[in-house]
Amino acid sequence: QASYDLFCRLLHPDDHLRIGQAVGLHLENNTELDVEFRLLHTSGEYRYCIARGKAWRDTEGRPFRMSGIVSVIKERKNAEESIRFLSEASASLSASLDYEKTLETLANLTVPFLADLCIVDIVENDTVRRMGIAYAGTEQARVRSLLREPPQLNGQNPAMKVVRSGTPLLIPEITDSMLVEAAYGSTQLEFLRELQLPSGIVVPLVVRGRTLGAISLLSTKCDRRYGVSHLALAEELARRAVLSVENGQLYQETQKTSENLH
Repeated sequence: QASYDLFCRLLHPDDHLRIGQAVGLHLENNTELDVEFRLLHTSGEYRYCIARGKAWRDTEGRPFRMSGIVSVIKERKNAEESIRFLSEASASLSASLDYEKTLETLANLTVPFLADLCIVDIVENDTVRRMGIAYAGTEQARVRSLLREPPQLNGQNPAMKVVRSGTPLLIPEITDSMLVEAAYGSTQLEFLRELQLPSGIVVPLVVRGRTLGAISLLSTKCDRRYGVSHLALAEELARRAVLSVENGQLYQETQKTSENLH
């Protein structure tokens, strides 16, 4: 009984009814018990699991005990969620032919699935423009206000390094010296320190062979540490965003050509 009570406490609230119904059907009708659900991990996050169980029955077929096995299926679920995320992102990014709106949408799409804080910077005529800021916390207005100043093009900000090199950057652990390089002024530096950012990713936005800008993805939670799988997902998202940006730019060029002909 103690084990079952613990299981119920750890079970995600949205899964209680469905799992209860599945167990009830198995006990009453001996239907196969093979279910997926989310359990609270010691890290504080819910992890996907799969359980296969069977009731032990007496000579009259009445259940008196349950046994089974629970397995974590985090990797498989992460892959499924990533595919779904990219599909939904593609639809959202292609909804507008205004490339500035597309870049703003790009920042909003990443939070909170891929990042707790996302910043999109582009470079136009040797000037850096901050096109989008999205934050998973409650103080979004404050975050946008404190981070609105873009970095210097030739500075040491990680996003500008990626713009210049065209190479993605995976930062498994963000150090204080990195924050010093990233910050635009002492106020911004103090705020970045306040966020206690543990990890980050920066990927380039490459349009027609030219690096247009960069996406900076940052975590504010100690249990979200970026690895190569996150980097691959971020690169694929950037590639799809670039396709939408190119479509928008081509549309604008076509419109201008049509106007000139008239």
